[in-house]
Amino acid sequence: MGKEKSTKKDRICFIGHDSDTVEFFKVFLEGDGYEVLSLVVGQADSAHVSDFCPDLVILDLYLYSDLDLSFYRSSEYQLLQQLRSCKETTRIPLIVVLTLERFAKDLERVLDEDIREVVVKPLDMNKFLAKVRKVVSSK
Repeated sequence: MGKEKSTKKDRICFIGHDSDTVEFFKVFLEGDGYEVLSLVVGQADSAHVSDFCPDLVILDLYLYSDLDLSFYRSSEYQLLQQLRSCKETTRIPLIVVLTLERFAKDLERVLDEDIREVVVKPLDMNKFLAKVRKVVSSK
């Protein structure tokens, strides 16, 4: 983990595909002093997020095929649309975690200004944490 710890309890909502990944990120981010709401894709919606009032949303996107029309029908895209159309969540910064680098440019193009950072697995956790801190502090 990083050397500097967060001095206040900023709030992060982490949304991922499986409970193991969600729990890992929850423990990791809480270890840096953040209050974390962890949700599994399919169980998350804008109401969960807005009720928690996070300073940042981190979405772990699970994309393995080319970014095509199937993405627009996915649970993740539907959730992104909800978050961006709900007045309570529209301005919450977003970090997207991707499985494959080849999707980063396509995703940035598709979602444009909605994403503050795109990070690709495997993650350097210290660099990831630095990006989290940067986004939270710039809010």
